[in-house]
Amino acid sequence: MDIIYIDPPYNTGKEFIYNDDLIDRESKWRHSAWLSFMDKRLRLANDLLSENGLILVSIDDNECSRLRLLMDSIFGEDSWVSTLVWRSDGNLDNQAQIKINHEYIHVFARDKDAFQAAGLIDPNVDEGSKLHNDEIRNSVVKNGPKNPVSSVTLPVGFPATFDAGTIKARTDAWPHYSSDVVVKGGKLVKEVVASSGWANARLLRTFIENDLTPVTDTKGQETVFELTHTGAIENVKRRSEAQSHVLSVLFNMGTTETAGNKLKTMGLTFPYPKPVKLVEYLLSICPKQDALVLDFFAGSGTTMEAVAALNAKDGGSRQCILVTNNENGICRAVTQPRCKAVLTGKWSGGSQDPLPGSLRFYATSFMKRHKNPDRMRVDVAAHTVELVAVRELAADVKQVSDDLSMVFGAGRSVAVVPSIDADHEELHAQAEREVRHGDQRLAYLFTWSNQGIEPEVAELWPGWSVQPLPAEMMAELRNLAPNRTLFDDGELAS
Repeated sequence: MDIIYIDPPYNTGKEFIYNDDLIDRESKWRHSAWLSFMDKRLRLANDLLSENGLILVSIDDNECSRLRLLMDSIFGEDSWVSTLVWRSDGNLDNQAQIKINHEYIHVFARDKDAFQAAGLIDPNVDEGSKLHNDEIRNSVVKNGPKNPVSSVTLPVGFPATFDAGTIKARTDAWPHYSSDVVVKGGKLVKEVVASSGWANARLLRTFIENDLTPVTDTKGQETVFELTHTGAIENVKRRSEAQSHVLSVLFNMGTTETAGNKLKTMGLTFPYPKPVKLVEYLLSICPKQDALVLDFFAGSGTTMEAVAALNAKDGGSRQCILVTNNENGICRAVTQPRCKAVLTGKWSGGSQDPLPGSLRFYATSFMKRHKNPDRMRVDVAAHTVELVAVRELAADVKQVSDDLSMVFGAGRSVAVVPSIDADHEELHAQAEREVRHGDQRLAYLFTWSNQGIEPEVAELWPGWSVQPLPAEMMAELRNLAPNRTLFDDGELAS
């Protein structure tokens, strides 16, 4: 996963379920139970993060400090990036002597050195701010006790910001010039000595010694120097596309009240939903426009809508996985209907512009055991197709025959063959007829080998990338295979 965002129970004293038991404010083990509840899930999250992945966890004052210590122990203290403060505002008309209008978001990276934030600027920064400029300009003329006057010889060809003109020799303004400064074609036409106190004399001299080609400053920014029409000398740094300006205090990003009102226009209700604008901003910290996003406390589905909204803005192809335990029927009553509404534009309050994307809904459960191994094998095979569909984030699944299913999504046509007695030549022909135009071809096949797909089988799938079925399902299919199909060479025979 490239980025994980979760908004877990805050343990505010209201009941939450842990190990099928209700935990409330009166429980003396309330904090311990909540930490155990979170520990299992965060350890799984750590396993799922990519090498340059990021996890963000919303929380309030009730468990903020304890959650930070828990995340330190799981992800490592050195992986802590920041703790953001979200000014939640909203309805403050309550009886508390001090009105609390903030929450927190702990941010950890799998590898802080590998993570690179997007070139994101806080949305509250004025449009006229120089942060929005493609380049950063600052004068290097700086006089004072720490910057004694020294001379720099500007050579022929030194770049200027104006096409042509003359700046007279002077000693009444900084920098002083020993002779007239003559510019033609945007460059000095004769050498001139400039005297002043300098903010960055060493880098200026390096630029000159480097034949007036860009140099790198101590922050790794590419820098050049230019003469202005006033006679000032400026350093010019190109703003990196990856240079971010994310502030640790977030505000003007919506409230739970406005988010709740939006849900009502869809005919849905949910307590304290996060605003889409907040989650959208948090997710945009990740620079990848094809990021894979996970939220395993799906709630009302805000994360899915935020991902779709980001894709609509920048043409990205981010994908999102939501997971919920469906407590009180929330998934079928709120999460799935909300996601469907924003992607189709069909709200109970009227039509809206749909956001880009497709939706597939899965329900997990335990498989029923059958005494008949053939029936069990059919059930496992069907679930294997679903598992591959989840892995491939497929938007569409089609059963072609008893031995072949096709899943489609993300520019790939994927064949799934869970059969232990497959006629691969025939199945390859069937799969070829189902491939969507322009798609990559990938096949997941059953195999007895622990070394991957047998070469003689791979040869029957020309033009396809082939790989074994997911290991867990492969093991079950092998266990359920009739004795007559077991390996002749004894590798798996028992």
